[in-house]
This record gives sequence, structure tokens and C-alpha cells, in this order.
Amino acid sequence: MTAAPSKRPAEWLREHFKSNPKASGVLKDAQVDMLVTFVAKRSEKAVDAWQNAPPSAVEGALIYQANECATCHKLNGVGDELGPSLNGVGERHERAWIEQHFADPAKFSPESMMPATKFKPEDLKFITDYITSIPK
Repeated sequence: MTAAPSKRPAEWLREHFKSNPKASGVLKDAQVDMLVTFVAKRSEKAVDAWQNAPPSAVEGALIYQANECATCHKLNGVGDELGPSLNGVGERHERAWIEQHFADPAKFSPESMMPATKFKPEDLKFITDYITSIPK
């Protein structure tokens, strides 16, 4: 899935993922939409980013999904716009800022509605690796 964007139409991919016995009932609609975006709507720059991303970034993507970050943040065109888009966040902020922002969002973004998130140290590394690897 990281080699190249799929040539299949988004609706075909959506139905394919939903009909897969391993995913049926496990993936929420928003997760299926993100998976469709991942395999179909990536730019070549995004494909390169996934191929060159640290292995822990994949773990971070799972943490992103588990914490339902797309409820507030848009990523590659999928998700809500309550918070800022996460595309290119690693170009806008230093790693330390991002890590500290998770613990106390209002301190770093006074208008933020984001709740404080206390990740285990390993999970904080994974999710930070993930969001800093996402190109603009």
C-alpha cells in the first residue's frame, strides 16, 4: 500500500474494505475513509514520505486512529476542521513543541479546544514520529 497510490475508484475501495471479513464491524466509517484516502488520494510526495518514514510512524498512525484525532484534525483531506490540518505540522513546529503541546495544548495554543493527552512515552514518540513525517 505504500508503493504507489491505488488506481481503483474511491467507492470501489470503500466497499472492498467494508466487505473484508477482518475489517467488517471493526473499522468505523471515518477509519475506512482515511484508509481509502491513504491508498488512493496520495500525492507522489506523500508516497515518498510513507516509504521513507521511520517504522515507528506506522505505530503512530495506529495511535492517531485509536485516539480519533480526525474528529478534529484534517489529514490528507480527511477529517474535521475544528483543529488545524496536520499536513506539514513537522515543518511548522519543532518536535519538542509538538510533544509538549499534547500535554498542555492551551499553553501553546491559547485558543485551542484540544484536550490534554497523556501518552505513554513510547506512544508519544510514535505519534510524534507519525505527524512530523506527514508532508504538506
